[in-house]
Amino acid sequence: MLATGPSLSDLVGSTLLLRPVDDPGHGAGGISSSAGSAPHVVEAVAVGATPSALRLETDDPRVTDLHNQTVVAQRPGDNALIRTVGRLDVLGNDRPYVLILRQGPEGRPVETLQRRDWLRIRTSLDALVTIEDASGERETSFGTTTVDLGGGGVRLSSSGDLVQGDVVHLEIELPGGALEAEADVLAVSADGEARCRFRPLPEAACSRITRYLFDLQMEHRRRARNAPPT
Repeated sequence: MLATGPSLSDLVGSTLLLRPVDDPGHGAGGISSSAGSAPHVVEAVAVGATPSALRLETDDPRVTDLHNQTVVAQRPGDNALIRTVGRLDVLGNDRPYVLILRQGPEGRPVETLQRRDWLRIRTSLDALVTIEDASGERETSFGTTTVDLGGGGVRLSSSGDLVQGDVVHLEIELPGGALEAEADVLAVSADGEARCRFRPLPEAACSRITRYLFDLQMEHRRRARNAPPT
């Protein structure tokens, strides 16, 4: 469920992830980059705010690809994803790059997306599942792959010996290294898949998941744009 909550000023001091969104003003798909490649996810720090604009800074030169585009700015947190949408202006070509995210006609209010409602994307990643017994002395581990992944949880292709109510330790192989998380097993399906909900995650872990999902979305869109017509 989406609920209007924080204001732009509440984002000051936060590191935000920026990516383009579909914008009818830029033609079909609405996503572009100066090099003609897939758009980038850029990290920027919010350093100031007015009621309708957010001032950001970044050292990432790829942000120039997002100049004058409508972008989504997201801050993953422990229990929720905070996001806003607006038109991005890149001021100058010197580091740190100064950015203004304007909430004009293209913008939307700052929103809070609860972890359970985070977007899930189908993706197959290697995962190691460790089950600890009630005494905490004996552990059982098995390898599997993910079926889908989101900010609030993961679905595993194999449940091994898992049953509903188990608490597991997960190591999911994201780009750049394994993501470790504790999770509750919510359900085991008849075909052997296990649906798990993450326990509270550190902000760094939330950011890694969000970055990976953003990159995956952009890659899917790039492939769709480049696919030959059927």
